Amino acid sequence: MGMHIYDFLPGGWVGARFSRQATLLRSELSRELKDLTVHILEEDRTLLFRYLIDCVPTRTLARELGVSSRSVTRRVHGLLERVRSREYALVARESARMGRLDARIAHAHFCEGYHLRDVARKLGTSVYRVRLVRARVISLVNRAAPVKAGVAA
Repeated sequence: MGMHIYDFLPGGWVGARFSRQATLLRSELSRELKDLTVHILEEDRTLLFRYLIDCVPTRTLARELGVSSRSVTRRVHGLLERVRSREYALVARESARMGRLDARIAHAHFCEGYHLRDVARKLGTSVYRVRLVRARVISLVNRAAPVKAGVAA
């Protein structure tokens, strides 16, 4: 019968099949995550990849970033919440149809996660204009898929 490389892996042949499946799944998840996070900041995307795909513990990430482990966890969960939001999806899909400044405002707020005043400062516009664009995007989302009170989408 002979020796195979699989015999040296934990679980033998079954472990090798699992390892191959895990590698395929990991590469597929990496592609999906890259497609999903194309509109967020590079440092946020890197954090998500290191946490979700590379399985780097929050303690290690916290040490590298100079923050607490809890801060890293909150940031990761906030990023995941942002990229799964309907506003993020709408801005990513419809930004070409918006005016140039409106698209930049919506992208900075909903995709990059800047607060309203930071968006206004960054783009040299008024907070009022930023609020108008924000309200317009939210109304488009609500019009596209109305949600009943107390029922999650």
